[in-house]
Amino acid sequence: MDDYQDCGTRPIDVRAIGVDFYVTGTLKYLLGPPRLAFLYVRKELQDTLIPTMTGWFAQRQPFAFDVKHLDRAPTARKFEGGSPPIPNIYAAKRSLALIEDVGRDAPSQLMSRRLRNIFCKVLPRWISPSKHRQPPLDLLW
Repeated sequence: MDDYQDCGTRPIDVRAIGVDFYVTGTLKYLLGPPRLAFLYVRKELQDTLIPTMTGWFAQRQPFAFDVKHLDRAPTARKFEGGSPPIPNIYAAKRSLALIEDVGRDAPSQLMSRRLRNIFCKVLPRWISPSKHRQPPLDLLW
């Protein structure tokens, strides 16, 4: 399941909905930086899948720096690519802490208010025959 465009707008339980894979990132509603993504692989599938691409963090012992042997991690870590973007991780930690501070429902409540505003105020004015063809930006946000 690709949830990049919606993650952070509402709670999601990947086990309850029974997805095999779940992919998202921090850029949109998690309020984080780009280049940081998450992959969930259902535990029962992890042992059956062999990545076709790998990075040094996907090794069983990544800091052994053994370039002659491919020894994948026995966990979902075997799906990791290259070096993690450390500055982005620190920025994302702050973003997630902010969401925890204001409440996990805050992003979805904000989006609901904005969508209600668009549907109730902006669209009727925008689609009605008048001199205003562009939605007034002050009503959008």
